[in-house]
Amino acid sequence: MTFAPVEKDRNLRGRGVVVASMRSPGAVAPLFVGVLAILACGTKRTSGDPDGDPVREEVNIIANALADYGVLEERGVSIGGWSYIFTVYERLAFLATRGELVALLRHPSPVTRAYAARAIVASHPDALAEVYPLLRDRSSVTVVEGCVPRHPSIPALVLREVCDHLPDSPARTSFLAKAAGDTALAPSVREAARTCSWWELPQLPDGVLEPDEEQNARMLQGGYPKPTSEEWFEEVAATHPYWRMRFYAAEDSWNPFMPDWPTPRQAALLRRLANDEHPRVRACARALLRTPSGSGSSGGACRWPRPEE
Repeated sequence: MTFAPVEKDRNLRGRGVVVASMRSPGAVAPLFVGVLAILACGTKRTSGDPDGDPVREEVNIIANALADYGVLEERGVSIGGWSYIFTVYERLAFLATRGELVALLRHPSPVTRAYAARAIVASHPDALAEVYPLLRDRSSVTVVEGCVPRHPSIPALVLREVCDHLPDSPARTSFLAKAAGDTALAPSVREAARTCSWWELPQLPDGVLEPDEEQNARMLQGGYPKPTSEEWFEEVAATHPYWRMRFYAAEDSWNPFMPDWPTPRQAALLRRLANDEHPRVRACARALLRTPSGSGSSGGACRWPRPEE
């Protein structure tokens, strides 16, 4: 199994958005899921762990959706808002097996690696040893929590999960003790492991940052990342093979309190999604097309999917 380098998506070229592409030799045929649209980068992408579980196609699609988005969001974003992409992560954590999550720790996207590490710490702490190599990861990730973007390193995110979210246990103690004394790690990482002061690790550290993370550092305008823009949802999410991304494209277009809603672009997007293969996407788009300006309800058709759906 080999991974192609990070590349600009052909649909987003010139728009400042970078996605990770992961390909297997001989698996470069277009990916169709039923009659779903072709993945934004136009190729089938697979991953696997030679020592663990192969990664199922559905899990790959979700993992690559997180990579395509390119920003790690916490549950709450903006002012009182909820993150679309966090619910995609919840589906990944709900669906993926221990072995699949371990395999995703080697995903070319640092965003997907960080989400996989979070899921392992939360649900499979017996696999902490598999997460340990990420303490040597030299990538940074754009993280949005509330209205504040940050650029922590992968080691900082791993230590945050272990220190703040993992209960005291022999596994936690052993992990942190090993990191504190590991001379192969950066001195700042060793000290952060010793004191659990992950927030003191430098953001955008010196060293080799992956190209998409260098781009993410430049993507911020007005304190919020560009991938959440209307254009991104129209051009990528609305044609994504993962139905939740298309659902969020429809839901994100909804702003009926604006007097000119829907705009011609929003109406065209909703008309396209009103004929989607997935019933949840169709129902949401059709309900929004029937929702007059000034109305605050879509009749429940755009209720966000639960992790088990």
